Amino acid sequence: MIGYQKLAAVVLGGAVIPVGLLAQVFLAGVGIFHDGAWWQVHAMSGGLLGLPILTMAALALTRWSHPPVRLLALLQAGLYLLQLSLIGLGSETGSGWISALHPANAVLMTVVATVVAQRVASIS
Repeated sequence: MIGYQKLAAVVLGGAVIPVGLLAQVFLAGVGIFHDGAWWQVHAMSGGLLGLPILTMAALALTRWSHPPVRLLALLQAGLYLLQLSLIGLGSETGSGWISALHPANAVLMTVVATVVAQRVASIS
């Protein structure tokens, strides 16, 4: 990676995405334990979190030559799209079982984000 590609990897993969996921967990907790109105903030920020995740995936497909980061960025995008799908399917079907996979997938997303941050730091 060179120049702006490395900067994008460091900023997005090393900071924005992991911090954004942590904020999502916090906002979900506030929505559950304090005030249900925070669910709207959780939903909105979850949508916004798609921007850096999908940007990382786009850069991985078009610009980056570092295979481990490329594959992890694509996995991260796939888990993000699954996250959105789980909410939609759970709501449409009324299945609490499907909706319950949403926080489980969030854990997987956090693990992948942590690995991406470690890989990005090692190549920076």
